[in-house]
Amino acid sequence: MRLPAAGLCCSALLFGFFTYATYDLTNQAVLRNWMTTLSIRRYRVGRVVGCR
Repeated sequence: MRLPAAGLCCSALLFGFFTYATYDLTNQAVLRNWMTTLSIRRYRVGRVVGCR
């Protein structure tokens, strides 16, 4: 089954977002000095990396 380009990009965007979110939320729960602003910035990076 082939996805249209927009659907593929959307799927990749969500994959990148959730991958980075899982990693960052785990770090935020475990590490004392992990900043929330760092996690938010990395969510944005995850979306961009997922689409490329």
